[in-house]
Amino acid sequence: MDIREYSYILAVVECGTISKAAEKLYISQPSLSTYIKNLENRLGFSFFEKNSTKGLLTPEGSLYVEYARQIVTLNNNLYLQLDHMKERKTRMVRMGIPHTRAYVVLPKILPVAEQLCPQILLQVKEGTSIELENALQLNELDFAILNYPFKVEKLEYQVLKEEEMVLVVPEKNPICQFGVSRPDCAYPWMDLKYLDGQPLIVQQRGQRLRQISDHLMEEADVHPRIIYETKNSLLINKLSQMGWGLSFIFDPVLEDPFFQTGIHAFSVGNPKTLRKLVFAYPEGGKLSGAAREMMEVVKKQIL
Repeated sequence: MDIREYSYILAVVECGTISKAAEKLYISQPSLSTYIKNLENRLGFSFFEKNSTKGLLTPEGSLYVEYARQIVTLNNNLYLQLDHMKERKTRMVRMGIPHTRAYVVLPKILPVAEQLCPQILLQVKEGTSIELENALQLNELDFAILNYPFKVEKLEYQVLKEEEMVLVVPEKNPICQFGVSRPDCAYPWMDLKYLDGQPLIVQQRGQRLRQISDHLMEEADVHPRIIYETKNSLLINKLSQMGWGLSFIFDPVLEDPFFQTGIHAFSVGNPKTLRKLVFAYPEGGKLSGAAREMMEVVKKQIL
């Protein structure tokens, strides 16, 4: 379809004469006259009444102009929408975040990001740490909020802050009495030997928290009873609150008062177990301006 056909006829109708329409269209009057004449011959009707000095349209011409206006409007709207989608696509940022952290962080990030960066379309992917690391390697994400070190190679990162992995114990469990105060710990310190034989709720294998806790217990040579495995760290903490078993979490979860009741948190390790929270992104990948802008917004909300 040549949209020019409709534009030329509409220009003549709007301007009243071929000479004025030709001036508006930046073409010569003879060229426009010849174009319209050829179009009339092809369609088999005249657009304008003969001997009319006011450029009155024939019935066929009126019908054509009615539809021509709709076609031109639809065409203009189409390209406006395509341009808008192109702009949005170039300003789209794909962020990855683990399931548990999403609960803690996204309510802080999303409203602020929408307010401060309305021109950026933030696409969020939730998953396990290893799923997000793999997605970064495949360039399916611009960046992800993860704990360092990574399981996969060829990722770069920027450190946001350090977080502590803590042991969560139901408040009625008698081992709570073995927590001791230490000046270098934000929480009472617990020797992992007291976990031997205790009921433990854990993440499924392959998740970052599980990897760290398994390593700690292997080093301490303790053997708790694993009574439940799940991907959902918030469920783990909730089950501990109910007194069902002990668990490990990263302490930002405890920022929510809802998860502070019914449990005691303890530092573990030598004397505590810290992990870096980082922005991870593909090695050698060039972060877009939109991605960097969004990272700054996220950083301010997390810190």
